[in-house]
Amino acid sequence: MDHAPSIICLAEPMVWPNKFPKAMMHGIGFSVNFIHNHRKDKPPNLWVMWRREVKTPTIIMTFEQQITMAMEMDGVMHLLIFVHAESLKAKQRNLWYDIASMRNPRSPWMIVEDFNCCLY
Repeated sequence: MDHAPSIICLAEPMVWPNKFPKAMMHGIGFSVNFIHNHRKDKPPNLWVMWRREVKTPTIIMTFEQQITMAMEMDGVMHLLIFVHAESLKAKQRNLWYDIASMRNPRSPWMIVEDFNCCLY
């Protein structure tokens, strides 16, 4: 069984996209193309990469706290939502509105998240 991921998401790489390690990613079988979100005056906090043999994902929407994309896997289109949420609940409201707007997708979907929650 192959345990190599077809897609990966990095949260908080803390560098600008022009510093993306294209040669390294190509060397381990990933496309040198990637998707990232945009944030005001800050580097992106989400980068999504995929293997070269995987069909390039389609961006549905990107915001400061999430990337939503469609990707074909095993002949089936999937909706993937990658989240890196703000720490403050008030700033998470827009994220929840964005996710709620994706109601009733016609294909399988998944949320991969880092909600930055502290329980105490």
